[in-house]
Amino acid sequence: MGTIIVFTLVIGVVSTLVLDLWALLQQRVAGIEAPDWSVAGRWVKGLTRFQFVLDSSDGKAPTHDDKVVGWIFHYLVGIAYALLLFLIWGYAFAVHPTLWPTVVIGLFLTTFAGLFIFLPALGAGLAGARLPDQKAAIARMIVGHVVFMLAQYFTALCLAATL
Repeated sequence: MGTIIVFTLVIGVVSTLVLDLWALLQQRVAGIEAPDWSVAGRWVKGLTRFQFVLDSSDGKAPTHDDKVVGWIFHYLVGIAYALLLFLIWGYAFAVHPTLWPTVVIGLFLTTFAGLFIFLPALGAGLAGARLPDQKAAIARMIVGHVVFMLAQYFTALCLAATL
């Protein structure tokens, strides 16, 4: 049980942190705006009132609570994706990680969820159809999730060496 917890927490937190560092690098080098997790926090808080799509028409600025909830949500999702690696591929993946499971979870599933669940839930439409530059947003999401996937894989390799 301890292996599952350590595996899940370390891979989830490290891969999410690497994704955040990637976003920060893009922001500093190319001026690409990093994700605003306060928007996700507002959406999560709205779920408690059964609002499944964010209503941002009130014009209110995001609060500190929105930002905190958004960042917590962001890392919990990263941890959940790491747990899926263990639940689907089992202890064998923890001991001998291969690239394919991280491609399935860290790239395909995360991108699908982002485009067809998360963006619509934030009011951006299916696959970000309401975003000002949908193609660029999709490209950034795919590249970010490749970074996330690689972080999952290399973190799993490092952890496997300690088991």
